[in-house]
Amino acid sequence: MADNVTVNEGTAKAIAADDVSSVWFQKIKLDIGGDGVSSPFTGTLADVTNIANLAKGTVTEVGSVTAIGVIHTAGTVSALPDLPGGTIDEVTLLKAGTVQVNPKSPTQIVNASALGTAGAAAFGTLSTASGAGTYHNATGLQIVVSSGTVDAYLGFGTAITGADVLARGQFTEGGGIARDFSSAIRSSGTNSEICYKLGGAGTVFFAVNYWEST
Repeated sequence: MADNVTVNEGTAKAIAADDVSSVWFQKIKLDIGGDGVSSPFTGTLADVTNIANLAKGTVTEVGSVTAIGVIHTAGTVSALPDLPGGTIDEVTLLKAGTVQVNPKSPTQIVNASALGTAGAAAFGTLSTASGAGTYHNATGLQIVVSSGTVDAYLGFGTAITGADVLARGQFTEGGGIARDFSSAIRSSGTNSEICYKLGGAGTVFFAVNYWEST
């Protein structure tokens, strides 16, 4: 069935229409011309306050996003100043900026502690290997020297330098360090351990708050 319908007004005119279940819907083009002027709209909308579903295209600028459900594929978004929440499954190209993925802590955070005593350098373990594909995430720590002057180390694994060091210092009796991290510090690799080291004779209390995640 043809979509256009003829209206008789002396001379027959064809009107663009769409037949939907025998109900006719007239097709109307968007025109932004003033009185007596025709200016067909061929550009993009300058300001949209609400989009329920954007199937495809390019968003040149986004001001403040109050809520995003799920973006499965983001092609090109030139500017996104603030994204308070939501899920983006895939970003094809991130030209500038920072994307930070923070592990989400469980309701229960584990505390592990030990009192290390040594006549010379010695290692100990606060949390054993987390397993393949599993990381340690530290949220806080304490190192307190009970006796001696000790080079004390606390971190992921036994390497006393590098990115997996949580804290290290040369402390005298009664000295030490206590830290709570604003964001959890994750081990650089999976199947990690949380270890401590005494770099000399003395007694040191070590404690760490952590959880494990994949």
